[in-house]
Amino acid sequence: MNLKVLIAIIITCALGTAHGKFYQEPVDAIIKIEREDSTPLKMALPENLNVIVWNIYKGKKKSFASDLEKLSKDADLLLLQETHLKQKVKDALSKGPHSYHMGVSFKMRGTPTGVSTGSTVSPNSVDYQRSKRELGFTTPKISLITKYNIATSGEELMVINIHGINFVTLGSFKKQINALLDVINSHSGPILFAGDFNTWSKSKYSFLQSSLKEAGLTEATFEEDNRLRAPIISRIGKYNNPLDNVFVRGMIIKEAKVLSNFKGSDHHPIRVKLEL
Repeated sequence: MNLKVLIAIIITCALGTAHGKFYQEPVDAIIKIEREDSTPLKMALPENLNVIVWNIYKGKKKSFASDLEKLSKDADLLLLQETHLKQKVKDALSKGPHSYHMGVSFKMRGTPTGVSTGSTVSPNSVDYQRSKRELGFTTPKISLITKYNIATSGEELMVINIHGINFVTLGSFKKQINALLDVINSHSGPILFAGDFNTWSKSKYSFLQSSLKEAGLTEATFEEDNRLRAPIISRIGKYNNPLDNVFVRGMIIKEAKVLSNFKGSDHHPIRVKLEL
């Protein structure tokens, strides 16, 4: 064993130990966030859907709560990433009209962190898939899979809310997406697949586009595409790809818009209007 290999092993072990103290994988991966509103939830989703997709940056920004309140008013579904369930974030989610379920990637100093999906309808089922730790010792990522009744048909809408694995090889990213493709291919009804895919590299973005197209999903297009790109490295052409995205199957995308006037996160929220 040469000196470089030995140093690499020591650094990896040290980082793994340090991260283990702060980042812990939870036993319970799904949390239901109780609403303060006692109004009964709807029985089914309408055929015309307003959807918000937003990485909320752990609720760190000052205007996060007020922005979420505004975004929630007309939304049937909200797909949030980087939900760090500290009291400020928990209060913001519970005060709205939506019922939230959270998929927990890990606990950061004891506080659950992951993705959360809010709806005006109770889901028929809630499931998740969690990736391995990034680089073997940092934080894993999670995808939350929920299904809802549709008012105009006997079908179920499958919603997949993803936070894509980040600092990894293309092979690791493929494993995460391929596992979700198995879920997609097992569902016969309409599908909404959205979130922060972390597709900053050309290779990851190209794989995502081609594999989902093959599975029958359509990618949303944005007239003014000012979605977040990876800071610094986005200046390099092959790394200048959007992180957030929306794909659908069995639905028509009537509108896809980046809401750049909202400043409650480092990501701009995305609003899509869908017709089932």
